[in-house]
Amino acid sequence: MDIAQVVDLLDDLLFDKTGLHLDFIQKSVLEGTLQDQTYAEIALKSGYSESHVGDTASDLWKLLSQLLGEKVRKANVKAILEKTNFSSAIISNTSSNITVTNNINLCSNNTYPNNNSPPTQKKSIPKLHLNNAPKFPYFYGRNNELSTLKDWIINQQIHLITIFGISGIGKTAIALHLINEIPQHFDYIIYRSLYFSPSLTTTLTNLLQIFSPLEIPNDIESQINLFIDYLTQYQCLIILDDIQNLFTNQKLAGTWQTDRTSYNLLFQAIAQSSHNSNIILLSQEKWQEIQQLEKSNYPIKSLILSGLDSDTAEILHHQNLENEELWSQLITIYQGHPLWLDFTATLILHLYAGNVSQFLEYNQLIVPEGVRSHLDRQWQKLAPTEQTIMLQLAQETAPIGISKITHKIDLVATEIVNSILSLKMRFLLETETTENGNFISLIPILKEYIKSRYLLNLPDKGYNN
Repeated sequence: MDIAQVVDLLDDLLFDKTGLHLDFIQKSVLEGTLQDQTYAEIALKSGYSESHVGDTASDLWKLLSQLLGEKVRKANVKAILEKTNFSSAIISNTSSNITVTNNINLCSNNTYPNNNSPPTQKKSIPKLHLNNAPKFPYFYGRNNELSTLKDWIINQQIHLITIFGISGIGKTAIALHLINEIPQHFDYIIYRSLYFSPSLTTTLTNLLQIFSPLEIPNDIESQINLFIDYLTQYQCLIILDDIQNLFTNQKLAGTWQTDRTSYNLLFQAIAQSSHNSNIILLSQEKWQEIQQLEKSNYPIKSLILSGLDSDTAEILHHQNLENEELWSQLITIYQGHPLWLDFTATLILHLYAGNVSQFLEYNQLIVPEGVRSHLDRQWQKLAPTEQTIMLQLAQETAPIGISKITHKIDLVATEIVNSILSLKMRFLLETETTENGNFISLIPILKEYIKSRYLLNLPDKGYNN
């Protein structure tokens, strides 16, 4: 039995025992170790750092120790697997000097049972370019969203996927976790952040050099055409993060920086061309051109992430908080937002020794400093008209109709309507439709942030303002 079959067998056994599968990096560590590779060599091949590979390996050996009932280490994993019996692994080779019955054989021997051809080879491990990708020690829930993304990629062959959501909601985490779910479908898997707003030429040059060190064309059109050629030649999964940093601060959502509008040419070419690859764009805000492409009959879809539900309890569990019966209340107050809950759980742990009950005794929503700093950065990106509307909504005690708010703000109706639409494209508003019309409001934590930061003279009226 070859190494790929050994890994599959262990994966099946793990799933039978725990309901979990080995993820991509765990499989890479196991395969590399069985090939006598060092952690440095595994890291180089997998695209992860050597320290991350080492940490993954340490957890993997503990997992296999529990699974196999014997202490497993890097030095002995091969020997242990060779002597481990699995009832499903019964192989008898009568044509060679190798007979394996109820055993795993790790010898690299090209003999096969009589009259059988070599087993079908899996797609080789993809070339990973993930050195700049952030690492997430935990991943919570999102099973429905992951299923949707996998269906779009594998079954519907959607070329361009956008994942939207407010900052910290988990866009990057789900995109990187998706890699662990479907690596076998790709020749290349690439992650790039556009955090520092690189020019399109810089981004394309960086990507094209991955496929070939040959001279890169100078003009944008030729670079895009060559890039599409590679997307056709190979099956690629490319994640481009922080798209929102290509937009202009203090302008309405999706307003491109003057010298970054050419990215539209790239996204349009990806959506409209016939190729074999999938590009995922991550952004905190929508933009008009992507909405127009969505309305057309192109292979493009968008996923909007909202807060987590019960899965968020894992965040509180990892922080060792007390009063588990109150966790659902905490999750509701902070909208199931993983980053906000993480900051809040840390605050409760340090100031209240993990006692959630004491923290909830306040009749006021507490905005931890980490959350406030996070929201500060978002506030500074807003256009002045958006800030004006947010300030007014923070003073409202109930959802308000759009027509009604126009009478409370000293702006022309066109500016108000366009700014409200922009706030929706940033996912900062809650909307509600009733028989009396459409209403808008702020989620409680945004309202409390604005009041405490900019409207200190307003009286506090509790969580449900």
